[in-house]
Amino acid sequence: MEKKGITRKQFWIQMISPVINLALGIMWLVMGINGDGDYHLLSLILGPLFIVLSVVLICSLIVQRRRHPIEDASVDKEVSEGLKAGGIAFLLLALGFLFAIGMALLFR
Repeated sequence: MEKKGITRKQFWIQMISPVINLALGIMWLVMGINGDGDYHLLSLILGPLFIVLSVVLICSLIVQRRRHPIEDASVDKEVSEGLKAGGIAFLLLALGFLFAIGMALLFR
């Protein structure tokens, strides 16, 4: 299996998702412990599962960054350009959904 390097920007971009999932897992665990509703058992199962998987992914990214760092300005520039293009596409998609929901509510 080929070990691919990771730039600093790629590392921080890829850390967003597991950190959000870790917070979600902690929230579900707390809700499962304190909750009395229908989702009490589901939260007690999904919370620790999300926490464990998020911690494993965070550790994996840290190990990958430490063992195979890439310190190349051109690769960082490509990552930034790709991030900008992805952000613009996401923004246009979100605006399209907001417009569609607004039109649906307006003509309801």
